[in-house]
Amino acid sequence: MRSLLIESLVRKHLAKWQLYKPTDLVLQAPAAATTVWIGYRTTPANMPFGTTHFDLNIIDGVCYILHVELVPEHRGRGHGAQLYDLLVAIAREWPCDRVEQTPSGWTTTGETRAKYLERHGWTLRGNIAEKELTNGSGNRTRRIE
Repeated sequence: MRSLLIESLVRKHLAKWQLYKPTDLVLQAPAAATTVWIGYRTTPANMPFGTTHFDLNIIDGVCYILHVELVPEHRGRGHGAQLYDLLVAIAREWPCDRVEQTPSGWTTTGETRAKYLERHGWTLRGNIAEKELTNGSGNRTRRIE
């Protein structure tokens, strides 16, 4: 049952993204009641590189973005910003208290990933970029278990 809820939650948010297709893969590996790995791939080959994809670990109310990649033809067009917004929405609904990423690399415009995230409302704390999450009421009422 939990696996269906996780996939449903992820696909609900991805459906708002213009690059999403219902045939894309949503993968998961629940490890404990408060821990899960979630992956997304645009090809059935389940290749972690050379595809548009992401990997998340959700552990005890914190969503760690492990990797986000867009294929070259989709870069520099706002698709990455939209995908980050969807990842935050998934984390918020989980519900997580914050999202974290160790940013590395550069955008197609030459901006560092850290500066890109900071420009999109993330806070830099050392080598970690984080986004605190609130749902307006401060209450966490929905957790997938």
